[in-house]
Amino acid sequence: MHQSSTAFTFLSVVLEKAGGLNPAKAGELAGQFSTLESFSKTDFLRDRVARGDGGQILLSDRERKGAELTKSHVRPASSLNENWIRFITHRTIKKMMENVERLRLSDINMNPFLIRVLRLRHPDEAVRFNVYQSVTRSLVTTMGNTLQ
Repeated sequence: MHQSSTAFTFLSVVLEKAGGLNPAKAGELAGQFSTLESFSKTDFLRDRVARGDGGQILLSDRERKGAELTKSHVRPASSLNENWIRFITHRTIKKMMENVERLRLSDINMNPFLIRVLRLRHPDEAVRFNVYQSVTRSLVTTMGNTLQ
């Protein structure tokens, strides 16, 4: 089908990274959709996906579920750039939340002078401040590098 290579790339990446499809299958599947809207309207759990040559793309149950999950990352009414930004932001924030959940007190490097200057009086205030600072700094840096 004829679609812009950037839309093809977007769908391929989303199918691979969010849907868990291998790169070859993600590319094969992405290549069958001329628009983000046609991709979004496909019921991957029920519909068969036809190839341009008239054959069908065979998908395992896991691949069908993965493809269906990726639809939450595709907004046909938004521009392709907005879709990319939404997808990258979602993945970045998800990864950061996973990192925060794994964080242990021993991982936090607190500055006692800064704690004193900021008048943080309780341990939970100091921990909250350090985690917040770390996450916001990391988010700004990561998003800046990614979008660049």
